[in-house]
Amino acid sequence: MKHTLTKNERYTLFTINEKNFTSATASDLKTEFVLLSTEGVKNIILDLSMVEFMDSSGLGAILTGRRLFEDHGGSFTIVNVHEAVYLLLKISKLENILNLFRTESEALDFITMEEL
Repeated sequence: MKHTLTKNERYTLFTINEKNFTSATASDLKTEFVLLSTEGVKNIILDLSMVEFMDSSGLGAILTGRRLFEDHGGSFTIVNVHEAVYLLLKISKLENILNLFRTESEALDFITMEEL
């Protein structure tokens, strides 16, 4: 899976650099989340700006990340969701469970509030 990591003091920005987020890439994302968690990363901002298609495996990987980081006292946020991906989240009734934001700045504000 092509991706970019940008580590900051308070969070890690994880950008998926692929148009399709399917079973072929979902297992890689789960592995990356586990590695980041064991490294002590608490807060993740997942940038989906390049993702135009996601299947149920992608949804599963996102839910795994959410559980992993929130269970360890951190935050899991998603930014820049493409319209087609948002529709999948909505149909799956996940748009109210996941922390979705338009920008990295909005997600950082949420992380700040969670830390207080």
